[in-house]
Amino acid sequence: MKLFIDGEFVNSERGDTFEVRNPATSEVVGTAAKGTREDVRRAVDSAKEAFRTWSEIEPLNRVCALFSQ
Repeated sequence: MKLFIDGEFVNSERGDTFEVRNPATSEVVGTAAKGTREDVRRAVDSAKEAFRTWSEIEPLNRVCALFSQ
């Protein structure tokens, strides 16, 4: 599983991963990207920018964007 940053699924900066386990059986069910501080910084910067744009949209239009198919 990759990180979702700035509208895209991306690998972590270093490419590190960790095992994802089923808590009931401890079976490994996959791997996930292990984010770095730089990955967090990129995600936060992207979220701040997206919020600026999103917050300027009228609430009804936001609802339509979230729930339209």
